[in-house]
Amino acid sequence: MPESYELFKLALKNNNYNPYYINENGKLYESIHSLNHNQLIKNIRSRIKAETPKINDCKVLVLNSNSSISKAIEQSHELSRFLTDNINKLKINSL
Repeated sequence: MPESYELFKLALKNNNYNPYYINENGKLYESIHSLNHNQLIKNIRSRIKAETPKINDCKVLVLNSNSSISKAIEQSHELSRFLTDNINKLKINSL
């Protein structure tokens, strides 16, 4: 199945996602709070609040570095452009 279909199924509330896909690509957390990483929780909550203010919690998929999505992101022109355009900010961790 295409990545987008698997991610769509994961986002549905009926838990009809493919466990094989999850196991192959990362780890699924049923709640933001279950991440046990305060800064990451804060960052995710802030982004969710900005994008969809009515949602307080959600599932979180943390990708493995060798997942198909991670590999696609790593090889994307968008990431290369972002890194090139922001290299100085990234060096001083101000982004």
